[in-house]
Amino acid sequence: MTDSLNFTQDPSRDITNFPEDYHDFKGAAVRITVYWTVDCLADGESLNNSLIMLRHADELLKKYTLSLDVIPRGMPTPVPAPKSMHAAAQDRIDRATKNLPMAIRSVGGALARHVASAAINQVHTNHVHMELAKQRGRLEFGGSINVPPEGSPTVEELQRLRNLIDPVTEENRLIVVFVPFTHSSGGFSSRFSKWLPWVLVDPRRLFANTVLLHEICHACRLAHQKFPNILAEWGADNNHLWGWQADAIYDSYWCTGPRPKNWWALKIRPPFHPYLWDDYLQ
Repeated sequence: MTDSLNFTQDPSRDITNFPEDYHDFKGAAVRITVYWTVDCLADGESLNNSLIMLRHADELLKKYTLSLDVIPRGMPTPVPAPKSMHAAAQDRIDRATKNLPMAIRSVGGALARHVASAAINQVHTNHVHMELAKQRGRLEFGGSINVPPEGSPTVEELQRLRNLIDPVTEENRLIVVFVPFTHSSGGFSSRFSKWLPWVLVDPRRLFANTVLLHEICHACRLAHQKFPNILAEWGADNNHLWGWQADAIYDSYWCTGPRPKNWWALKIRPPFHPYLWDDYLQ
């Protein structure tokens, strides 16, 4: 396991202010396989929210020298739009600004081209990712999962959904399923002894961009903390990991580390302990 450089819980000690608290993992990847149920694929807002969470998880992990390796392949990597789309946008900008004074046309046209290019690439990326989701990540599961606001669903509640995924061919890829919840509680990390940990996220309402990564971190054995960080509360400004949390992600079964013996041993830890389990298979 990686030695923690500074076991701090100070939110100000982020990698930008205290790089000495953080290891350089050189882009080591957290490996996940993503699925969408038919209801999430049919709802454009839900599908788009899931893509936002995937991209945000990748961006935030990269801040801490990690990355996200996603199946279906190509997500959440940006996909440049074809040159023909950019050319068409350029033509429309030229025609719209042709009657402006040259100085304004030059500066305004350049700004418009920059904004249009970024927007076109983002729209094209979303389109490609949505098609990948529909073709390669579809689960023929209708309806919702009953995830109570406090507590967890039963094994029986999850079994019908899990039957559509098993048998798992790559066990050290974390399974992530975007599925509606009966109660919109955001996300749930399943740690029943019947399976290795896997993650469920309700994308119908975007509580925060960090919801997916929040649940991934639970599957890497990180628990809730008292202090504001990505694992404590969801919020717009809650976009950091402490160095020891990045270490736990790197050491997880989904990245590079050894497989824990007891994924489900939740009662051995007191409240606010930083980890959900300790036992590792050496």
